[in-house]
Amino acid sequence: MKNNKKKIVAVVVALAVVLAVWGIIEFLDEMDVASIVQLDVNPSIELQVDDDAEVIRAVALNQDAEKVLEGMKLRGADADTAVNAIIGSLLKHGYVDELANSILLSVEDKNEARGAKLQAELTEEINQILSATSVNAAILAQYVNDAGVDEMADELDISKGKAALIQSILEVNSTYEAKDLAKLSVNELNLVLSNPKNEVKDVVSTGSANDSAYIGRDKAKEAAFAHAGVAASDVRDVEVDFDYEYGKMVYEVEFASGEYEYDYSIDAENGEVLYSHREYDEDRAASSSNTTTSDAGTTNAGTSNTDSTNTGSQATENAGAESNNSEATDIGKEKAKSIALAQAGFTESQVTRLKVERDIDDGRIEYSVEFTADGKEYDYEISGADGKILDYDVEREDND
Repeated sequence: MKNNKKKIVAVVVALAVVLAVWGIIEFLDEMDVASIVQLDVNPSIELQVDDDAEVIRAVALNQDAEKVLEGMKLRGADADTAVNAIIGSLLKHGYVDELANSILLSVEDKNEARGAKLQAELTEEINQILSATSVNAAILAQYVNDAGVDEMADELDISKGKAALIQSILEVNSTYEAKDLAKLSVNELNLVLSNPKNEVKDVVSTGSANDSAYIGRDKAKEAAFAHAGVAASDVRDVEVDFDYEYGKMVYEVEFASGEYEYDYSIDAENGEVLYSHREYDEDRAASSSNTTTSDAGTTNAGTSNTDSTNTGSQATENAGAESNNSEATDIGKEKAKSIALAQAGFTESQVTRLKVERDIDDGRIEYSVEFTADGKEYDYEISGADGKILDYDVEREDND
């Protein structure tokens, strides 16, 4: 019994010594960390390096990253070599390919000059590696020095680098939610950043995010034009950009035709119209009326729309209204309601939450007509004088 007790004590003492030594090594390693490098694709990997840019520790920040780092011994390797090995493993496991070619490189260092130098070197290293493959790299490189993103990273269970990128996007566009952007891959975030309204500071972008997984800008335009009931030859000032709305990647399509300006959100995967808006351009209409009196205010009248909701059809925009009766002072709520329903292609019995309100805007009578049908919310502004549809919004109903 005495011998067994001695053996147990010896084992406990040995374990205590090992733990103490391990703790000292960990403490010394922490003291030696000069820079933290994070690579994000979907896997998120962190490299802790010393002031000679040699790796002290490689950390898998999520389950996918464990697969990427499996079998690697990176301690003591220089940062370039470690990044080379990691990129090779990302390619091997299919996390970086021609469909998702974006990589986020984040460098955190109290010495900004040293951090910037390391960031530039690693960006070049990644470019060289991927240039030798069929993948055209798209690299987002950033210097991270905001301790405030730690809380976001912990709350959303993402890397600090990805949290810093999301924070940069939110600073220029507060319409997004951090929790929604956190769900996106780095390639999707890169596509969102390609939208001019999301131009962020202090993020260096190299290459272009691949968008071949989606229907493409041309098909997005076709879907919008068809829904609006306009011909491509009659369209001007077209802009198409990526965005993230309704929990989906979308194409924002903006254009003008005749006396109207249009704004569409098209599902980037299947071409579904998620949002449509048309607004009457009074300045354009006034300019047109000064140059011609032929067909004023009826641009594209008579065209048809094959979409089941007929949301964008101009052929029926004034159905049931008194034709161009400029002497009418007030068409009334019932007429405004019938104009909106006819343009949308519904009867009153087919819609819910129908609401009609009369308003005075700059001395002009206008009617607001709102209703829901087929999972979409419709909102019209109708001129009380002649029944012209001045503005409309059609948006997929928010089930949340």
